[in-house]
Amino acid sequence: TFDDRVSFVLTDKLEIKRIDFLDVVRDQIDGQAEDEEALFNAEFALMTGELGQLLPAVVEALGGELKQEATTEIHSAVTKSAAGDPPF
Repeated sequence: TFDDRVSFVLTDKLEIKRIDFLDVVRDQIDGQAEDEEALFNAEFALMTGELGQLLPAVVEALGGELKQEATTEIHSAVTKSAAGDPPF
């Protein structure tokens, strides 16, 4: 879980699956919406905000984003490997 608010599964391919917003998140909305459209809008806004916090936290927990020079090195290694040359 993330921050005791969102449950999810992170696969070995680094895919986020089975996202579930826990009761703490849903309780923030209960009784506040006048109709179904207002409820949908409130849920959407709240869940978007939760995901907006979750995704950067997951990226950071996995070591952060690659810097430009690191991606260039990886691309170069993959290109050499595909051409039959040793990658390093």
